[in-house]
Formats: sequence, structure tokens, C-alpha cells
Amino acid sequence: MDERSSSDSIPKTYDQSPMTKQISEIFAYWQTTLGHPRARLTADRKAAVRRRLAEGYSIDEIKRAIDGCKASPFHQGENDAGAVYDDLTLICRSGSKLEQFIGYASRRPVRRPDPGRTPDGPKTAYQPPCRTCGGLGVIDSHPNNPGLVPDRKYSPCPDCPKS
Repeated sequence: MDERSSSDSIPKTYDQSPMTKQISEIFAYWQTTLGHPRARLTADRKAAVRRRLAEGYSIDEIKRAIDGCKASPFHQGENDAGAVYDDLTLICRSGSKLEQFIGYASRRPVRRPDPGRTPDGPKTAYQPPCRTCGGLGVIDSHPNNPGLVPDRKYSPCPDCPKS
């Protein structure tokens, strides 16, 4: 007969320590607030939150950082890549990163201007700098010095719309 009790034969699937409960509470808040209902509490997410809790940040401070990530237009996809940067590992990457997101929660979100409009109306199409003059509008006959040099005479650039 086996001397182990019945509780020894059941594998312990998760730790119910106070810190584990705190991590689970923060993770559930992140899932709900940022819309990741199918996300898993992976080892890296758990470790990032555990490190911030061990440094003395409170559950409420971490939740406020999650709110800050939600309030940041850049982190919600209003960036050049159109990518959402809201993973819990990013929010809890370091104490300074956590504090950065807490700061976002207390500020009014700033929306990036529509790239197709200016305050005066529709924006003109982007014009890359002239290849001949680099956008200066003038050229110098000296090939080794493309910049503006005082006391030198310049000619209007034949290829540039500025001249």
C-alpha cells in the first residue's frame, strides 16, 4: 500500500500565494481593460508583474499604468506602423516604464494630427528634397562642399522648385 496521502497524488497546478493572487488580479484587469480576453498568463508576463510588485509598486499603481497605456494614442495604434503596443510585459518592463504609463493616465490624451490635413486645409503631397541641391534652392560650383558657406556666390538650382 502506498504511504502517500491522497492530496500528495494530486499535482499542484498553480500557486495560491498572496503574490500569485495579486498577479492574477492584475492580469485579469489588463485582459479586460485592453481587450485581450484570450491572452494567457505566460511566464514572462508573470515575471514582469512580479518584479514590479517586489519593487514596491502597488496593485493600484500597476492598474493605473494599464489605464495609461489605454489612454495613449501611440500605444493604441496611432503610430507610423499602425501597431498596438499594449502587452503587459511592455507596461511592466521596468519601474521607469511603469511610471511612464502611470503618467499617461493622468494626462489628457493628445491625438496626432491627421497627416492629410493642415490647419489651413488639405496638406500638399510630400515633396522629397531636391537631389541636386538637397532642398537649399541654390547650388555651389564647388563639388566637395554642398552646404552653404559664407562669402561664396551661389546659383539658383535648375532642378529645384524653390528657385
